[in-house]
Amino acid sequence: MATNIHTVPPDGLSTEFARARRPQDWLVPLVPAAVALVAGLYRIGTPALWRDEAATISASRRPLGDLLRMLTHVDSVHSLYYLIMHLVTSVLGTGAVAVRLPSALAIAATAGLIAVLGRRLAGTAVGVAAGLLLGLSNPVITRFAQEARSYALCAMLAVLATLLLVRALERGDRRSYAWYGVVVALLGFMHLFTLLLLAAHAVTWWVSPGGRKRSWPIAAGAAVAVLLPFGLFSQTQDAQVSWLLKPTVADFRVLVESLTGAGRLLTTLPVIALCAVGLLRPARPSGGADLRWVALPWAVLPPLILITASFVHPFYIFRYVLYCIPAVSLLTAYGLSRIPWRPALPIGVALLVVMVTQAQIGVRSKSGRADDLRKLASILATHEQPGDAIVYHHIQYRRVNAAYPAAYKNLLDVALKTDPVTAGNFNGIDVDAATLAQRLQSVNRVFFVHSRGTPAASESRWDRVKEQLVQHGAFVQTGAWQFQGGWVYLYVRR
Repeated sequence: MATNIHTVPPDGLSTEFARARRPQDWLVPLVPAAVALVAGLYRIGTPALWRDEAATISASRRPLGDLLRMLTHVDSVHSLYYLIMHLVTSVLGTGAVAVRLPSALAIAATAGLIAVLGRRLAGTAVGVAAGLLLGLSNPVITRFAQEARSYALCAMLAVLATLLLVRALERGDRRSYAWYGVVVALLGFMHLFTLLLLAAHAVTWWVSPGGRKRSWPIAAGAAVAVLLPFGLFSQTQDAQVSWLLKPTVADFRVLVESLTGAGRLLTTLPVIALCAVGLLRPARPSGGADLRWVALPWAVLPPLILITASFVHPFYIFRYVLYCIPAVSLLTAYGLSRIPWRPALPIGVALLVVMVTQAQIGVRSKSGRADDLRKLASILATHEQPGDAIVYHHIQYRRVNAAYPAAYKNLLDVALKTDPVTAGNFNGIDVDAATLAQRLQSVNRVFFVHSRGTPAASESRWDRVKEQLVQHGAFVQTGAWQFQGGWVYLYVRR
């Protein structure tokens, strides 16, 4: 049987609901959104583009027909995002700031939406605090606000879907559920794994009173039905995540640290404690939706379901559940509001923000990503000469040339048979060993790019063959340069 546990705003905030229609209420989402936008834009171009962002640029700058053809071969799970980025890059170009701007705007919108949701569930103070915490107190959010990938947009749509669910449960009308279903469908098209949010929404719906009890299953089911063909087709491309391994204890640690803050015990423990305060010291019951039964399933169920499934077929990596961080921000703000000391909420928010200052600086540094493709491009541009060739140790690393293409335009890719656009993928198609050996005979200098971040499980026999042809052939190494993520070696004919 459903449990009817609900909350009203903490003591002293009850009048907020009576004033919910005031014209100045637009400040509630605007202030956290503006703060999050400033935080997201600060030094947004300082970290170099990395390989995943290079994939975004490679996909988005293709003619629309070639992009659609590529999606039938790889990365269909990101179809909606790539189509959005195709429009963005056609207007703004493919510079680091331009391709990251949609993510910064999405996180700003997420902060504003979580403020609206928090106000609806627990009052204005909790809503504003949750929005500020989301924008300022979690460096993982900042990282993805400054990354040209789909996960920031997933977080925005997840919060919007949850807000629409709460509104639909309160109103109980078909129109509200219809809008909810539309946003859930968009969420699934942005990334299929975000549909795990429906498990959390099922719990929220089950424990909530009133409304049309059959309306949520109908709305959610309709969204899933629309997404079913897309999901079945995307499963044909699951080889793209074949490099993922079964979860370990370290994955659970990273999950908790990423959800709660900067990956440090100093930040993680206070956030967990504040969430516990909110769960154990609820406000007085009311007829509205219960913040705890909105935020707790949202924060816990999607990661646990994905991790559990990954013991059978590895799918888990934290960025797939990034959209659960707003739920933790909401619980943290609510916990602060339940401390029986009036200044606890603003002081607590300020302290949590200060504690992650060093991590926030690190995220925005030049070495804040897995690899520094700007440094790689600079090495090549500085040392290349006319007629030089390039060989990528791992075929998947060929996509990096999309990030800073000017450094590669005069280098001969001697291992390339079919370029990525023609092949309809990110990596192109390589020649065979005999053809590569023959091509190497016609060049005097070869840059060999070795990615330190390439998973060992992804290294093929062909990767080792390429390495042997360059390193143990007619060439001698005359230069070696390290960059964040790997090495560049220069080989010159003996």
